[in-house]
Amino acid sequence: MMLSHPDAMLQLRPTVMSLAQRWGHLFVRLFGFPINPLTRMRARTVLSYLPKNNGKLLEIGCSFGVLAFELARRGYRVTGLDINAVSIELANKINGILKLNNVRFFNMDFIDNRFPAGEFDIVVTVEVLEHIKDDRRAIDEVYRVLKDDGVLIVSVPYAEITREYTTPVMSWRDSEGKSVTLGVPGELHFRNGYNREGLVSLLNSRGFKVVRCSYTSNFEILRKSMILFPLCYIAALVLSKLGGRRAKVTALAKKQF
Repeated sequence: MMLSHPDAMLQLRPTVMSLAQRWGHLFVRLFGFPINPLTRMRARTVLSYLPKNNGKLLEIGCSFGVLAFELARRGYRVTGLDINAVSIELANKINGILKLNNVRFFNMDFIDNRFPAGEFDIVVTVEVLEHIKDDRRAIDEVYRVLKDDGVLIVSVPYAEITREYTTPVMSWRDSEGKSVTLGVPGELHFRNGYNREGLVSLLNSRGFKVVRCSYTSNFEILRKSMILFPLCYIAALVLSKLGGRRAKVTALAKKQF
């Protein structure tokens, strides 16, 4: 089912797609999902930041629910939002199979959300802020929908020098490495990423206090590979202790009031 998503169809070579269609369900049963070392490492960081209160959680930019379903399994009451209608349709189809009653999905632009103030205990947003032109307004909305003791977990691409784009750039590359656009909202970058200081400054200026912030490292030898994922992921866990090229910045921030 996930192989029908435009992202998969765009990025997987025909041979890999054929293998995934035939054996993918067994591979995921054995090794879990996602099958990408960097994505899995980032997810580990995000999950380690979560408070253990099993409250109401909002994920902004949930795609087809990979993280949302894991959060629901851990007992959180999850609301997932994404501006991409195809992703939300797929998330609902997957939940039709999983039948989790503590997760729901909406096709919605978070900037224009109508949630009541103080609705959520936790907000999680992963690889989203760089896609939003007015990131300050987005953080202001997070502040509004969080309870007074709520927390925000945000992960973004690392960039030593942040560059804002007057014309947003295409954010995807196909299996041949060519830049493409999927023709749907939310697939363009308005900036290349954030450094630690910039992310902390943004959050602090909008009423949050950052209490934890860390990098996820990337290694060129650990490219996406479904077949080699088990070895790549183990290598990523070991090599992450040695540093490496910074790829992601993740922060835990508490709402101040």
